[in-house]
Amino acid sequence: MFRATNKTSGEEIVILDDKWKNQRKHLRSLGRNDILVCPGCLQPVRVRAGKTNRWHFAHKHLQNCPYGYESPSLLNARAILYKWLVGKFGENVSIEKKFDNEKIHRHLDCWVETERCNFAYWIIESGMKPQKRENLKVGLGQLNAQVNWVFVVDMLREDKIHSESIHLTTTEREFMQQSDYDEMKFGKVYITGKSLHYLDPSSETLITYRKLLLIHSPQLYQGAKISNEISSVLVSPKSGGFVHPGEHEGSEKLKKEKIQLEREQEEQERMITKSRQKVVESFDNLESIVLPKMSPVSQTSYEPSIYSGKEATCILCGQITADYWYHNRKDDTCKCRECASQGRY
Repeated sequence: MFRATNKTSGEEIVILDDKWKNQRKHLRSLGRNDILVCPGCLQPVRVRAGKTNRWHFAHKHLQNCPYGYESPSLLNARAILYKWLVGKFGENVSIEKKFDNEKIHRHLDCWVETERCNFAYWIIESGMKPQKRENLKVGLGQLNAQVNWVFVVDMLREDKIHSESIHLTTTEREFMQQSDYDEMKFGKVYITGKSLHYLDPSSETLITYRKLLLIHSPQLYQGAKISNEISSVLVSPKSGGFVHPGEHEGSEKLKKEKIQLEREQEEQERMITKSRQKVVESFDNLESIVLPKMSPVSQTSYEPSIYSGKEATCILCGQITADYWYHNRKDDTCKCRECASQGRY
């Protein structure tokens, strides 16, 4: 762990903070005299401040402390994340923050308080059972904070055949998040994927997969891989999420293109609607001319007076009638006035 409590003064000591760099002897003295205790179980801790490994605190006599053993990869990832956040938010950052919530099974890796909102960061180093995942989501959801999940790079399993594809465990799939940088364009259609972040403690590199979509059920996903030293990564003021160099500019460009496409589609729809209205209006005008009952048609060369009143078969409706306005003497067919009144000629 990186945080201990001075039981005499009540001071919280984060051994990663720069102010303790030149006070190694003082810290060790406090540890030898059992003044430094674990904030979780209140048992005495000793100072581990060698020249090789990262400085930290360790229990002298571990007795059922839920925060007693944590892997080196988790501790290193937490330290790197904390340093990065301090560079962004300064004293507003807390490490290994404890909450009295039974659903949160250990302390929170990092916590940030801002005037706008709070950000919570949880590092995942291995798979979790379903109930544990569910409890953690519910517990962190009760903190009134934007939660950001970070995986240790040891969990990353890249596919050897498919470019920029990864195999995801159930835990990784459960903790994928959607960000402002997961939208992509296919032709004239925009779709949105999800993101995962992996922290490599040895190189202090953040590897992010954006726009992840399932390509082979249940665990093969494909997306866009981005990798940068975490020192160059920005932070979203809205969510506390990771923003790689150039991502914000790319997202803004895509948003403008999307707005322009939506405007063009709206204009196209407006023109189509206008054309349809014109067609309807032209038919309405035509009906106003042809629908009213027609007056008797004068005799023509095709219907001499000798055929007036003679029954014939209407070629439009098939009815036999003598009430027609056109008659063909060759085959005794006609076009009746009833069809004409309905606009059929």
